Amino acid sequence: MIAAVTLNGYQAPMVIKGATNREVFKVYVEKFLLPTLEPGDCVVLDNLSAHKGNEIREMIESVGA
Repeated sequence: MIAAVTLNGYQAPMVIKGATNREVFKVYVEKFLLPTLEPGDCVVLDNLSAHKGNEIREMIESVGA
């Protein structure tokens, strides 16, 4: 399960079978996380290699987060 944790609880959950890689995480960000983000939101990611990369950052920043 991939999900965001906010002050109001969990949001944008996605369940997959298997491991998370960059492509899976990209789909999560695009289809599940971005629709829930608002300008000014802060997204904190850990050091998982799938979280790294300019493309993920640009997607998140494209909505003002």
